[in-house]
Amino acid sequence: MKIAIINPTTTPPMTEGLGQAARSAARSDTEILVRQSLRGPTGI
Repeated sequence: MKIAIINPTTTPPMTEGLGQAARSAARSDTEILVRQSLRGPTGI
């Protein structure tokens, strides 16, 4: 299974945190792809 997480903000620590949380909850055979916006708000 593949899961894509798109962070709509430009804050790298938030993106990293989302990825860590997803990986800790996912099965070992799940691929987690995490990306963030190149431009936009730092928070929502």
